[in-house]
Amino acid sequence: MKSQPFTTIASPCGCLTLTTEELAARWGLHPESIKRAVRNGNSPVRPIIPGAGRWVFSLAAVEEAERATVAS
Repeated sequence: MKSQPFTTIASPCGCLTLTTEELAARWGLHPESIKRAVRNGNSPVRPIIPGAGRWVFSLAAVEEAERATVAS
């Protein structure tokens, strides 16, 4: 049986997560704008472990939110 390779998600660092700063750069926003949107409940993407210090966001969730924005 031949195994299929995993599909990799394109990321500048090769990671599956983005920090607040990386997400802000990707979306062209200030990092504080991302933090404020999360605190207010207006962010289309939530941190993986909210309230645990430094926030990280799932790259898959970010890409899904971007696709949803483009589709609407």
